[in-house]
This record gives sequence, structure tokens and C-alpha cells, in this order.
Amino acid sequence: MAAKKVDLELKAYEAIVKMIVANQVKPGEFLLETELSKKLGLSRTPVREALGRLLAEGLLEKKRKRGCFIPPTTPEDAEKVLEARCLIEGQIAGIAATKATKEQTETLRQVLSKELEVHRNRDKPQYSVINHSFHGGIVKICDNPYLERLWKGIYWRAAIYTFFFDSFYTTPTSEPFSLMTTPQEHKLILDCIEKKDQQGAVNAMTDHLKNSFLYTPVVPL
Repeated sequence: MAAKKVDLELKAYEAIVKMIVANQVKPGEFLLETELSKKLGLSRTPVREALGRLLAEGLLEKKRKRGCFIPPTTPEDAEKVLEARCLIEGQIAGIAATKATKEQTETLRQVLSKELEVHRNRDKPQYSVINHSFHGGIVKICDNPYLERLWKGIYWRAAIYTFFFDSFYTTPTSEPFSLMTTPQEHKLILDCIEKKDQQGAVNAMTDHLKNSFLYTPVVPL
């Protein structure tokens, strides 16, 4: 029974994230338990647990008596999110460069090989999973639960801007699109970590995050 409960919660969690990635729910809109339960064909309990997890991770916020919602977006907030993420994740990449084992870097190489394939197929939900796996994998190398907790909140807040403004997620799949630089930038970050180049890893991660912001023009939603 416990395993089934976890499976249902994960199913609800992944389904809600997929809805957000697909822009089926916009910033400022509320995600109601009853409506989500009907739409996903699940009871309210796993949906409630999934929403709680998304609240804890920072992807959603909550208003008393109204429920969970995706935080509204502004250019000013985006700049603050970027600044915080560069500071936190840049240093995380530097720490990872001092601690990474060969096994850990090989695991991340496998993630990057999947990334190229998923990118070519333009599989947006799966690409969001791959991106999280890569960045989250670097955090895991640090083996510091406090850093991981800080990273989760800022990562998911930044993800809102990615899902709703990045051309990879917003451009219809039938339209042509320019080659995204993220896979190449991810490879450079991992190369620095693998070579134990601490400052190089910090710089590569910071440049990657700043580039993501440059290619993600933000307007209020």
C-alpha cells in the first residue's frame, strides 16, 4: 500500500509539472485539487501531496483559502532569480569540481548523451527532466543537504521563466528553430568538473545561466 501511495503521488507530481511545461497553466492561475483530481483521474490525496511538494520546491506559491498558484512573472523578478541562481549554482559547480568521482562524471555524461537525443526530438517534458537531472546531479556531487535545499528553491523558481519564455518551450514543434546552445554549455561545465578546474566550473556555470536569461525575454504574464 505504501509503495502504491508513493507511485500515485509521483504520477500526480509528474503530470502537474508536464502541464506547466506545456503551458497549460499560466503564471497567476490557481491549480485546484478538485479540478486536477478529475483531470488526472486520481483521488485528491496524491494530488494534494504533489502540490505540497511543488510548494516546498518553489515552483508554486499558496494563498490562504484560495489554493496553489504559479507565481506571476516580471523582468525585475527574473533578474533577481538569475542573480541568486548564479551565486548559488556557480559555487555549487566549483565545489563539485573538487569532489567529483569518475563514476559521477560518467553518470552525467550519460545524461548529456540523452539530452542531445531528446533535444533533437523536441520532447519538451522529457527535456525538462533531463535538464533537472544534469543540474541536480552536480548538486548531488557536493553531498551537502543545505546547498541542495537552497538550490531546489531557486532552480524551480527559475524554471518558471524557462517554461514560459524560452523559445524551446514556447515555439510550436512544427516551426523551425535555431540550435540551442544549452547542450554545448552543459558539456563545457562537465568538462571543467571532470578536469577538477574549480574556477572554470564556476565560470562555465555562471555563463550558462546568464546566456539562458539572454535568450529568455521576459514579459509580465
